[in-house]
Amino acid sequence: MSDIIDKIRRIQEGGIKMTRETISREKIILAISDNVNYSSLIAKKIDMTYIHVVNVINQLVSEGILKKLPRVKIKIIIVLTEKGKRIKAAYIKLNEAYSS
Repeated sequence: MSDIIDKIRRIQEGGIKMTRETISREKIILAISDNVNYSSLIAKKIDMTYIHVVNVINQLVSEGILKKLPRVKIKIIIVLTEKGKRIKAAYIKLNEAYSS
């Protein structure tokens, strides 16, 4: 937890506002891999409640960052769009820059 707080402080010193919502979005985008992604698996992976993850995913879908692919039964696969892939790459670069 302290590493997240440290990161927020360093980013805010650079003039960028980091809110809890921004951090949630970042965690979800970074948690999505090229493998099968379900909302429940993403929630477990980043230790957030399922309903919060679903709400953020719905926002990201409406912004064109994520896409939902209907699958068997109730499961819905979550994938990054091209825009989402660019954002994920930017988050990775940002994390690398602030981790050194």
